[in-house]
Amino acid sequence: MNPNPSHQAPEDKKKRRKILFWWFFGAAVILSLGTVSALAFIPSEDPAPVVRIAENDVTLEEGASQFLNITVRDVDGELIYESLDASVVRFEAGTLIAVAPGITTVRVINADRTAFDEINVTVRARPDTSFTVSIGERVLTFAGPVDVNELSIDVPEGQTFEGFFLDADFENPLEASVIDASVVLYPKFERIVPSVDVTIQNLAGETLQVISAPEGSRLEDLEVTASDLAFISCSNVTSVWTH
Repeated sequence: MNPNPSHQAPEDKKKRRKILFWWFFGAAVILSLGTVSALAFIPSEDPAPVVRIAENDVTLEEGASQFLNITVRDVDGELIYESLDASVVRFEAGTLIAVAPGITTVRVINADRTAFDEINVTVRARPDTSFTVSIGERVLTFAGPVDVNELSIDVPEGQTFEGFFLDADFENPLEASVIDASVVLYPKFERIVPSVDVTIQNLAGETLQVISAPEGSRLEDLEVTASDLAFISCSNVTSVWTH
């Protein structure tokens, strides 16, 4: 007796569905296992080294310095500091030294030169702070503050230096001890008055007193301790006798 065709068809469809399901499921499992196995054989890559300069482009004044802050990751060994123009900027223990006016690039590199960072550095000229000090016909130039006592002065023979003044009439004396700006100075001199010895003797030629007095002093102004003296008014008198 033949089976009923109307019942056979649905059962065949169910069988085909099961076959297809398991076929796709098996294929998916095999594909997944193959992918996992393939990934297991792919070598892992080491992270790339990183060197970073924290500062952006830097501007320095001639003669100034600045320390650079460096951030590194996965870097072995010491860092290398390079300046593309050492006549403008040079490195000293990781510190920028501004040498002369100009613009250049500086770099920080890891030991095997696989990572680096760079910035531009501008060096400006140092402001001119020089000034002049005029003393008579001499003009002296200084780069910085100068002590007044360090100023050289030619003192004429037979005179003494009394100090610097700010005017030719010697009414405004220089009071500052340090000069840091251009100025004209007028040195004041005074004649050295020599001293002379006045010998006072009696008529017997005995010396009663010797007085030292500035040249040109009046005999009447001398402090004489001897008594009964007769002064002789003469410009060249060096001796005075008593009665």
